Amino acid sequence: MVSNETPIVKLVANFRRLYLSLSPQELESYQLLVLISTGTFAPVHLGHVAMMEQAKLHIESTNPNHLVLAGYLSPSHDHYTSYKLGRLNVSAPHRIKMCHLATETSTWMDVDPWESIQSRFKDYPQVVVRLSYYLNENTELQELLSHTSLHFPKIRVVYVCGRDHAMKCSLRILFGGVAVVERDQNSKSLEIELQERMLKMMGPRFSERCWIVPGNNDALTVSSTQVRTLLLEKESDITPLCGSAVAGYILENQLWT
Repeated sequence: MVSNETPIVKLVANFRRLYLSLSPQELESYQLLVLISTGTFAPVHLGHVAMMEQAKLHIESTNPNHLVLAGYLSPSHDHYTSYKLGRLNVSAPHRIKMCHLATETSTWMDVDPWESIQSRFKDYPQVVVRLSYYLNENTELQELLSHTSLHFPKIRVVYVCGRDHAMKCSLRILFGGVAVVERDQNSKSLEIELQERMLKMMGPRFSERCWIVPGNNDALTVSSTQVRTLLLEKESDITPLCGSAVAGYILENQLWT
């Protein structure tokens, strides 16, 4: 049974940790962020996890007053994945479970099942807006923040995606911000091309709400297509690409085999 609740246990734990480690003046000066990345995650792999890790590291290192409290993988609705993958699609419960396995050891990453359990497909802007509303209106979270007697701006939800998504989709409506993670070290011309596109889309918000994250992690070159191909060929171990927990789940449930 898939829960329809967006989990906030890790988010709350991280806030409490910050509250105990920083002075009220220090804590109140921070902009609190939550990251989210959408996709088929068919299957989720180490590149997806690395993308989130790289985005968090880059945002916090380039903006010292920004703190990422949590990050979510949001598996797409079956209507979308069936259209995109056809016979290679696997159901949302499987994809949600694999995302849980991929993030279970993380202290800040989790899985938001909301998108995948709706009655119909929701596009990424709707997913981002809904998460922002949910977090900023969540009774438990707001009570925790109010008990600190500190005044915070709203939690900003930052959308994390790859270069391909950024180059073909409009991201201007993502008011919380966007982090575009390069898959590898591109040439200077490709970097400038991406910067110019993002500047055109984001306008005045580009400098403070858009991050182009260097692709300096080998895991970022992994793709779900690559993993599915290896599974269909039955010739290679996918553990180096997906991690042991996800690889074990795929084989146990005979997915893409």
